[in-house]
Amino acid sequence: MQESARPGSRREGTYPRASGTPMVRSASGEFRAQSRSVELAAELLDVINESELEGFLGRLVAETAQNAGGRIPPSTGRRLVAVLSKTAKRTLPTLTAALGDGTEPVAVAGLSAAETAARVYGMELEGMSAEDRDYEIARQFVRFGQAAAAQAARAPAAAPAVGVVDAAVTGAGREFAPGLLPPGRGAPTGPQLRPGASRETTVLSGGAQPRSS
Repeated sequence: MQESARPGSRREGTYPRASGTPMVRSASGEFRAQSRSVELAAELLDVINESELEGFLGRLVAETAQNAGGRIPPSTGRRLVAVLSKTAKRTLPTLTAALGDGTEPVAVAGLSAAETAARVYGMELEGMSAEDRDYEIARQFVRFGQAAAAQAARAPAAAPAVGVVDAAVTGAGREFAPGLLPPGRGAPTGPQLRPGASRETTVLSGGAQPRSS
């Protein structure tokens, strides 16, 4: 099981600069990336409204792009933040409680946010306390967001935002959110459902929706 010790969270202040990204493969880089994901997960658990969520995701995307040595154009960044925001709302139990009667449902097809997260992120959450469960979900979401942002930062600057975000989310999903992708998903070609499927994953444009069992 992933470490569940959660550092003290902060409601104020800026995010400390990270010196590694999820894509760094050296031992020191991996340690720094893991430490940063712990910090960001704790901060994400303190988010209490949509404005804070959008700000958190914007900083995560910008920080990760900078650490990856790239740059994400504003239009691509906005699209990526929107996709991550919708995914977070549907998979993070703490946001379900914080947003309450929000503008869009946080659970899908009768599933709770925790059940949706277990499917989306491929996590075994049974037997955990609510606090540990929420932390592990938040940390996995952070890893997913960091990986997507790092991949988007390496795309050509002139590439269309839709294609860049589709490819970034698909690539990150393969490693950190396998439940977002239809079985056998190949190179992304844009948001679409598998023929004949009525509830396939459409994270590319609409946030996380677990595929049918």
